[in-house]
Amino acid sequence: MRRILVDHARRRGFAKRGGYALRVVLDEALLVAQARGVEVLALDEALEALARIDRRKSRVVELRYFGGLNIEETAEVLVSRWTP
Repeated sequence: MRRILVDHARRRGFAKRGGYALRVVLDEALLVAQARGVEVLALDEALEALARIDRRKSRVVELRYFGGLNIEETAEVLVSRWTP
């Protein structure tokens, strides 16, 4: 989901600068993200920086923000799939 939102925000920026991006019908989550495109790009950059410092913390933010998981679900994913 993170990549989809980031790519969508980048395409919107391209269109604002005169690009000819194709208009695609998106689900409700992406329509909400349209208004927050700049925030999504800034969050992506921040997550990349955090991942260079601590990959696991970056993954927690990604799962909570982009995945919509609660604390228990995030912990379950990290315990079952985490590879340091």
